[in-house]
Amino acid sequence: MRHLILLLILLALTAFSLKGQTVGNSPEDRIKDFTNIPKETSSLIDSLDRISVPDSTTLSAYIEVIQQIYQSAPGLAEILAGTTLIKAKKLGLLRTQFDCHFFLIFINLEFTQYAKAQQAIIACKEILKKEDFQGYEARLDNAQGLFFYAQGIYEEASIYIRRSLEYWKQEGEHRRIAIALNNLGTIYLEKQEYDSALANFSSALEYKRLIGNQQSTATTLGNIGSAYSSAGKYELALETMLEADSIYQIFDNNSNMSLSKRLIARILINLERTDEALPYLQEAERISGQIRNPKMLYLTYEEYARYHFAREEYRMAYLYKDKYALLKDSVYNNESANAIMELRTNYEDQQRENELMLSNQKLELLNLQQEKTQTVIVLLALVVLSILLVAFIFFRLQRTKLEKNQVVAAREREIQEAKMGQLQEELAARARELTSRALEMVKKNDFLNQLKADLVAVPTVDPVIKKELSRIN
Repeated sequence: MRHLILLLILLALTAFSLKGQTVGNSPEDRIKDFTNIPKETSSLIDSLDRISVPDSTTLSAYIEVIQQIYQSAPGLAEILAGTTLIKAKKLGLLRTQFDCHFFLIFINLEFTQYAKAQQAIIACKEILKKEDFQGYEARLDNAQGLFFYAQGIYEEASIYIRRSLEYWKQEGEHRRIAIALNNLGTIYLEKQEYDSALANFSSALEYKRLIGNQQSTATTLGNIGSAYSSAGKYELALETMLEADSIYQIFDNNSNMSLSKRLIARILINLERTDEALPYLQEAERISGQIRNPKMLYLTYEEYARYHFAREEYRMAYLYKDKYALLKDSVYNNESANAIMELRTNYEDQQRENELMLSNQKLELLNLQQEKTQTVIVLLALVVLSILLVAFIFFRLQRTKLEKNQVVAAREREIQEAKMGQLQEELAARARELTSRALEMVKKNDFLNQLKADLVAVPTVDPVIKKELSRIN
């Protein structure tokens, strides 16, 4: 009974302590406690509204600052990215708009707000339709791959990431090739295809060492350590994770340090070296609390439960498992509230879009009717004009034909008249000729008659001849 009372008291104290540690993901919760933001960052943020001329360089600097803020305060980074996006739209800077939307994809994926992430992807696509920035489509393909990966749609994710990988290989961009290979390895790791995951992680590691980016190299080493651990190769996993953790310590990368120390502790527990695991768990808990990351904190509590269970300290294992469950539920409840808020916002947006769509449809219908009326009027006008044109052409042809016939008739009359004149001339000529011939014949006949009379009158003419002459008429 005494142990039960003690256990209840411990549970109450745990719940009370967790109440102050719970951090939500709502916009109001995200803007609390940003003590890690440098003062120079605040001055840059204050000057954002004072930009009055298009200056992509200045806004690009803001995006870099926002990316730095994202490590410690993702909620504030989201708000600042939205503010920068509004300014970029006012100034008409498409490249900066793309960068803001692109950054918002990853922020919304971090908060599991997939609808907003998809909206940011669509916005990026629309910008690329207006202006094709070199290499940006491949970046968007990689982001879409991560979008599908976050939702567990691994095959679709692989297609997009491989597409970006092929482009970057053609361009020889080693840094981005390493990013794509690392993302592919992560997908294979989730699919429990450990050999393929290790192959992609190892290829990514070669590229990252080639370009000399130590922090990125440490991230890939951490991924390789996770793959070895998931495959049950704990010694190799420990060696790789220790190397990654040493690099994180050099650069004081708290979020990755918390992850690496938690994974090192898990590997040591699996190797039954629990005494060595405890300092790593304590350090992971300290860093998670310092950076106010509830997810990392409840995952560390889960490792504490495994640690105590491995040491057969079941009461402590139960306490940490309970702390893990309480904190996880708290985070889940906040995420659920955000999801409901997002659904409501999307519903309202959809309603507004539907109303706008209906209004546009009515306007389009009215315009269509007007266009139809105008089309009918134009067609009628064309028909009338066509009829008038045909009538004009017909009457023109008839008139031309009539004129042609008149000309032909006139020519025929002229020809007939000419022929008649010629015939009359010929008849007159022949009449004159016949008259002259008749006169000649008359003259000849008179001459012959005279000659006959003269011959008959001659007394010396032979009677035979006279007889013959009498026959001549």
